[in-house]
Amino acid sequence: MKPRCVWIEGNNALITSEITDGNTPAIVTGSLDADSHPYATGGIRNLRLAGPGLDSGTVGIYLGGPIGSIVAPKGAEDYLDSFENVAISGFGSGYEKGTNVYQDVWFGGSSTANRYGFSDVGLYGSENMSFYGWEVLNNHVYGFYSLNTASSEYHFIGCSFDYNGTATAGVYTGGAFYFANATMRLVSGHLEQYGGRFFDGPSTATVGFNWDLHISNGTQFVVGSTGTDVLVNVVGFEGGVYIDPGVQIVNVGPIKSFLNWAAVGVNGVLMIGPYWNPTARSGVTFPAFIQSAGTITYVDIPHYSQYSPDYQIRKHEVIQSLSAGTATDTGLVGSTGNSNGSQPSTSGVLPAYGNFLGWNADGTGGADFYNPFASVTGSAFHWRTFNGQRWDNPMSLSRSGDLTINSVRPANGFTGKKIAGSCVFTIESGIITSVSGC
Repeated sequence: MKPRCVWIEGNNALITSEITDGNTPAIVTGSLDADSHPYATGGIRNLRLAGPGLDSGTVGIYLGGPIGSIVAPKGAEDYLDSFENVAISGFGSGYEKGTNVYQDVWFGGSSTANRYGFSDVGLYGSENMSFYGWEVLNNHVYGFYSLNTASSEYHFIGCSFDYNGTATAGVYTGGAFYFANATMRLVSGHLEQYGGRFFDGPSTATVGFNWDLHISNGTQFVVGSTGTDVLVNVVGFEGGVYIDPGVQIVNVGPIKSFLNWAAVGVNGVLMIGPYWNPTARSGVTFPAFIQSAGTITYVDIPHYSQYSPDYQIRKHEVIQSLSAGTATDTGLVGSTGNSNGSQPSTSGVLPAYGNFLGWNADGTGGADFYNPFASVTGSAFHWRTFNGQRWDNPMSLSRSGDLTINSVRPANGFTGKKIAGSCVFTIESGIITSVSGC
């Protein structure tokens, strides 16, 4: 038992734990009288701690008060503790967080070759848990694991999560993070696996089980030959995912999509900046996200159609296939109010960064206008204007090639005229005065 106001200096010594009882950690940190010394600091530094094996189910360092049958002082608190250059390996969980744990910090060190690198057994939230230059490597299942992180905040700055999980017969299990009901922030991190999902969690419809993820620019994902369906699988009730521009994704194996939205709530926010693969001539070969559940009320993502292959704008674009009635087609992605790119309602939310205008889609040159939604009937395109009070439809183009021009101002132009074939318009003072050759 290490009181929270005490420092343990390991002098790079190796301590081997032979404890095989899963309820008895090798080291417990925390104090019953922590409130009496609110700003006293302590911690562990320069220590190597080895366990009896990852299948033993034991814990290397346990933080705070007990949950379940863990042997730790009831009511113990652990905050403002520091762990510097502490290397843990060979346990069921390298670190495990219990109750009353706040504002602990890690500098360097590692948690490797455990079943879980760090586990949070939940029930009690933690604020501002910070890791700097920490390594989480070769853990058998997950680097970070929690079924209920209880609205905790974890910050990982310059950390590496490499080869967590196991590939068996071409199927990858485990990964870097598996959590629910928490806020995770990664700054300039490095995540590398043979395959599988890097961020995942348990499916739940419990109100309040939210999934909040922030990934900064400078972070790199490396996917090996096994590949993956998605890098990030958003779960829980509500989701908030914010991924900065400039995230690198280097893949050997296939990737179907950057992110899958599986949060079941109705108030999700998704922001993904332009991401890139610095080693691939084709640049980016997979879309930003697919949606399998829930409702996203705000979307700001790069469109797959905006990436040009082979670094050559003159080559035709590779446009992802469209699926009728989905919110993941190339082009505008909006809310229920604008029906996936069709006419927004007066009170609807306009889509963000919509761009249906492209170039050379058929490889023969020229500009192109993409259909914003997958449909086989009805008008293919509508040009619309909004004057602050109502939507007007100056012009529409049907899939059969018919062009309909409507006047926005009743006294001018055409009203409800359908024109087919090649036409010549005479325009005087902004008004169409005659049409011939139709």
